[in-house]
Amino acid sequence: MRKSFLYYFFGLIALIAQDADAQCPTIQNLKVNDTTQTEICAPDHVELSLEGIQLPSEGTIRWYYSEDENFDPRVEGTLIGTTQLPKHEQASCPKECPDLLMIMMNSCDGDGTEADNEFFIFKSGSGFYANDLQFSFNYPTNTGSSGTPPNQNNSINIGTNPCGIQKPSQAFIDKLRSGACSNLNLFPAGPGDFIPADALVIFYTSNDVTFDYDINTLCNSGHNVYVMQSACKRTMGAFTNVTSSNNKTRNNMLSLKNCACRDSLNYTLEGVRNLEGEYIIDKDYQLASVANGSILLNELSEPCQTPELSKFYKPSDLIEMDLGIDRDAGLCGKTIYFKAYVTPSDESICSDIIAEGASLKIRCGGDTIQASAPNAVCSGSEINISLPAGEYSWTVQAPTGVDGLSNGSGEVSSIIQTPIYNGDDSVTVKYIVTPINVSCAAEPATVSVVVYPTISADAVVTPVGCSTLDKGRIEWTHLKGIAPFTFEIDGTPVINPIDDLDSGSYTIVIQDSKGCKAIKQVDVGKTSMVKVTLPEDKTISEGQTVLLKPTSVVGINTQTDSTQILWTPAFGLSCDTCIETNASPDQTTEYELKVTNAAGCFDTAHIVVRVIPLVTVDVPSAFSPNNDGKNDVAYVLSSSSETLVKLFEIYNRWGQRVFKVRDVQANDKSVGWNGTYKGRVLPADAYTYFYEVELPNSEVKRGKGSIIIIR
Repeated sequence: MRKSFLYYFFGLIALIAQDADAQCPTIQNLKVNDTTQTEICAPDHVELSLEGIQLPSEGTIRWYYSEDENFDPRVEGTLIGTTQLPKHEQASCPKECPDLLMIMMNSCDGDGTEADNEFFIFKSGSGFYANDLQFSFNYPTNTGSSGTPPNQNNSINIGTNPCGIQKPSQAFIDKLRSGACSNLNLFPAGPGDFIPADALVIFYTSNDVTFDYDINTLCNSGHNVYVMQSACKRTMGAFTNVTSSNNKTRNNMLSLKNCACRDSLNYTLEGVRNLEGEYIIDKDYQLASVANGSILLNELSEPCQTPELSKFYKPSDLIEMDLGIDRDAGLCGKTIYFKAYVTPSDESICSDIIAEGASLKIRCGGDTIQASAPNAVCSGSEINISLPAGEYSWTVQAPTGVDGLSNGSGEVSSIIQTPIYNGDDSVTVKYIVTPINVSCAAEPATVSVVVYPTISADAVVTPVGCSTLDKGRIEWTHLKGIAPFTFEIDGTPVINPIDDLDSGSYTIVIQDSKGCKAIKQVDVGKTSMVKVTLPEDKTISEGQTVLLKPTSVVGINTQTDSTQILWTPAFGLSCDTCIETNASPDQTTEYELKVTNAAGCFDTAHIVVRVIPLVTVDVPSAFSPNNDGKNDVAYVLSSSSETLVKLFEIYNRWGQRVFKVRDVQANDKSVGWNGTYKGRVLPADAYTYFYEVELPNSEVKRGKGSIIIIR
C-alpha cells in the first residue's frame, strides 16, 4: 500500500495556465529547502519546490518519496500529496498580464534595412487575443511618413491611424522553423487568434522582414513560441540606437485594449554602442541603460541570433509543498528521495514530466542545547554566548544596518562577536546555534539579544570671544541613541548646552537611558566676534536680477581670512558661497547670509527679494454669442485681477465703432461685448478691437487685434 508517513499542507504560487492540447508541460529543478541535498533533525518541517512551464489546465502535480533513489513515481514510491492546477480560460482581460522582456534595438539588415528587422519579445501572461495587443513606440519613431499608407511608422493598434497586425506568411514561418524550432513549438499568430498562457511571443515591427533570424534560444526554453508581425512596412527604425538625439530617453509600452495591463520598457541612449545585436532587457523597473547593465551586446558567436534566453528571462512558475516530519516516522538515520510528476500529459512525446534530484537525510534528536547570553548590549560591546564545550554551527539573523556579526562553525565553548549598529532605535538579533557531528543529539538553540544603537551627536562650538559674554559654549545636536541623555565633564554632570567655558580641550561623556556611553573630545578656541549686515529688502520685476552684498562685515576680512560664506536658499543665486551674488528668483524669497570664521564664530543676516510677477493681457480671437452660456461675451483678459481696462472698443470692417467701454476691471464678463449694436444682432464676421489698460504697477499697455463672431 502506498501510504505516506508525512503530514502536509501545500500552496500553489504563480502558476501560469495554458491549453493542455497545445504543448508538453515541463517540471524541473525539484528542491528541498531550496537545495538538492540537506538533512534535518526530526521533528521538523521541510519545503519542497519545483518550477513548472506550460502546465496543463486542471492538471495535477503528484509528490512522492522513496528510499530508492531510482524509483519511478508513476508506479512506485509513497504519495506525499497532490497540487491541483487551475483551469485555463480564454478572457479579453487576463488574470496575468503580458510581460515585456526585451527589445532588439539594433537588428541586422539582411537584404533590406535595420527598420525591416527589429523586434521585441514578451511573455503571454495568462493569454490574450491578438486583436487586443497594443504597442506604443517613442516619438519620433511613431510618426507617419510620405509613403503609402502614410501611417507605416505608427504605433501598433493604439493612437491616431495606428498600424495593425498581420499573420506572418507561411514562407517566413518555415524559415524560422529550424533546429529546435518546429511545427510542434513555433506558431504564427494574427488577427482573430488567441495566444495561450505561458508562451513566448516574438513581435516583428515591420511587415517586410529581410533577415533570417535564428530564434533557437526561444524554442529551447520549453515554452511554445508565437510569431506576430506589424501590418506596416516601417521606413525608420522602431527603436533609436544612436546617441546624437538631444532627448536621450526612449519610452515604449506594451498593453491590451480595454484592460489595465500596461508594461513599459524605457531606456536611455547614453553610452549605447550602436553595434548589431545590441538589445535592451527589463531590469527591476529601472530606466534601462548601459551603465546599469540592462542594455547589452549579444554574446553569442553570431550577434544576429536572438540572445541567450537566460540574459533576459528566468522561469518564475514555482510550486511548493510544506512537509512535517515526526520522530516516529520510522526513517531516523535514513535518506529519502523526492520526485513529482504532472498529469495529464502525452508521455509518447513529452519527456520532461517528472522532476527529481532532491534528497533528505533524517536525524532524530533530543533536548535543546543550553546556551546563555546577555539580554542586551550596546553597539560596540561584546555579545558573549556561553555553550557546553562541543562542535557547533551558528547562523545570525540580524536586521539591515547591523554589522560585525557573522555565521560560523567550530569547536567552541562560547561565541563572542561585537555588533556595530548606527540606527535610530534598538533592534534584536538572533543566533541559531546547532550542534554538529553528534548524531543530532540536541536541538538547536535560539538566542536573542537586543542591540542598542551607537550614540552619536554633533558638537556646535561657540569659541571664546564670539559673544559679548567672552565665554565659549558647546551644544550637542542631532543626538542619536535611546533618550534621555546625560553629560559629564571630568566626572561632573553638566547640562546641554554647556556654557561658560574657557578656551581649551574638553573630554565629555554622553550616556543614554540604557547606560550606553560615548566619549567625545572637543576643543573650544578663541576668536573675535563676527558681525554681518545686509541692506534693506529689494523689489524686482519677474525676470530681473539684483546684486546682493553686505553693507558691512565686522571682525573678519573676507578676502584674506579663512572664511566660510553661505547664502541660503541657493535657489536663484549666481553663487551661494560668494560674499557678493546676483539674485534672480522667480518668486519672493528671503535669503540668509551666514559668515563663519576659522574658529567657528559666525553671524547671520537676512534680506527679502520681492518679485512682482509679469502681467499678461489678451482678448479672445473668437466668440459665439448664441446665449448657450459658453463663450457668449468678448472682454479683456488679464493674469491679474487688478488690471484696469481704461478703454476697450470694437469696430466693424467699415470702420464703424460698434462697442466701447471705459474704466472697468479686466476679466469682467458683465461689461463685455455680446455681439450686438444698438440692440441689433451683428452678423458673423471679423471685427477689429483696441484696448488700453493700466497694470498693477501703473504701467499703461495698449494693444489691438482681430476677433471673429461665430454663429
